[in-house]
Amino acid sequence: MMLLALAIALAVVTAVGVGVLAWDQRRTPMPSDAGRVPNRHAAIAAAAAWACYLGAFVAGIYGVLFVNVSVQGLPLGGRTIAVAPAAAGLVFLVVHAAGDLTWPRPRGSVREARLAPRDADDVAPRWLHRVVLVSAAALVTGMVFLGSAADGPRTLVVTTSEGIAYRQGPFPGWWHGVPVIIAVALLIGALEGVLRLIALRPAVTGVPGAWDMALRRRSARRVLRGVQCSLALTGAGIFHIAGMLFDQVGPGMEPAYVACVAIAWLFGLSALMVLVVPGLDFRAARREAAQAVAVGA
Repeated sequence: MMLLALAIALAVVTAVGVGVLAWDQRRTPMPSDAGRVPNRHAAIAAAAAWACYLGAFVAGIYGVLFVNVSVQGLPLGGRTIAVAPAAAGLVFLVVHAAGDLTWPRPRGSVREARLAPRDADDVAPRWLHRVVLVSAAALVTGMVFLGSAADGPRTLVVTTSEGIAYRQGPFPGWWHGVPVIIAVALLIGALEGVLRLIALRPAVTGVPGAWDMALRRRSARRVLRGVQCSLALTGAGIFHIAGMLFDQVGPGMEPAYVACVAIAWLFGLSALMVLVVPGLDFRAARREAAQAVAVGA
């Protein structure tokens, strides 16, 4: 059931992500032919990143289904599922980084360079960047809470009304929490590095500076969307499992069950929100193009 839920969630995320990518490309204003090559390069990098994201995630799930590996009697399948979205997100960022490192350089005998200091805060949409960082912090905090509530690496101690204690599992305790926390830290570190690459890549020549900045902000938005999807898939899956276990425990665990289900839904909705909210990076460029057409008419 868990694998089916993750597969459906990934299919929805992938479909919406590809749809948003295609929509972004169709509504991009072109001030000149000079912008077509870098715009196409950014789109190809984003499409390849989504394809690799899907491939990495499926490879992780395949390992769970067909490879039975354990360490000291503890199966690694649950760990693999827990870190699969973050691992896929790291692959996603590596492909985006490759796209920025191979960014088209200016050509011709006369070249120009636009000297403008930029950093990650300039290219990353502020609200989206904050959503990603808050989601990462919430996921790490949640894993610490679940790890503290667990008894042992992946079990929960339940005491019946008769005073009989027994273990219930599998529960996402420290066995899952430690690798998830490490994966989230690596994911956020890689994200900041890719945003830095986007800020420092060569400027597009032959186009207004505002258009070049809009293209950078679109690239940053795509990267942040993918990372948020990884965090959301991880958080929704883990808290869904924790909520199911709290529900099985029975009386006295209703608040924990409701809290876990609510958090799982919030993570899932956050991914859909960042995917469907349209970016307004090229708003000024589209307005200038419309005004130019109106003046020409």
